[in-house]
Amino acid sequence: MILHTGLGRQEYAQHLEDLIQSQKLASAGSVTPEQWANESVGLAEAAWVPDGTNLDEQYYRREITVVDRQMALAGLRLGGACDVEPDVEGAPEVVGRAAGWADP
Repeated sequence: MILHTGLGRQEYAQHLEDLIQSQKLASAGSVTPEQWANESVGLAEAAWVPDGTNLDEQYYRREITVVDRQMALAGLRLGGACDVEPDVEGAPEVVGRAAGWADP
């Protein structure tokens, strides 16, 4: 789904940074790993479709907002777990691997 955005690594990392700022996600970052996992399971269940379902543009537009928010929160939460500040400059490599982008 991330590749479908048409954004490159740098652009997608900046998109996530903008999302963190505009939705004030920094304060939403502090949850326990169990809470994070349960939240993710609930979101996955809500996005689930039966095998063989055609995932059309409408599905993409609806679910990419969830993917983007979860990726932004993952960066914040993992950064907090590692006790490091988010680094937009280093984020594209991590995001790229998660999205399936080939290494340059």
